[in-house]
Amino acid sequence: MDKLITLDHVSKHFHVGKGRTLVAVNDISLDIYKGETLGVVGESGCGKSTLGRVVMGIYPATKGKILYNGKEVNM
Repeated sequence: MDKLITLDHVSKHFHVGKGRTLVAVNDISLDIYKGETLGVVGESGCGKSTLGRVVMGIYPATKGKILYNGKEVNM
């Protein structure tokens, strides 16, 4: 099967002022293959929506690589 999306050590941090940083998503790695469906489950505030926004390109990743069909999309 072909990989559709690859996340390689993706993190998203927000600077919240006064030298403080909020770590919303930390070191996520996964592969989604064509024809697969991924469900992300967790408590409120754990970073599910932030992860989705990073994958869609709404938020830039702080660290890591996101590949779509083998091509990096978060440059």
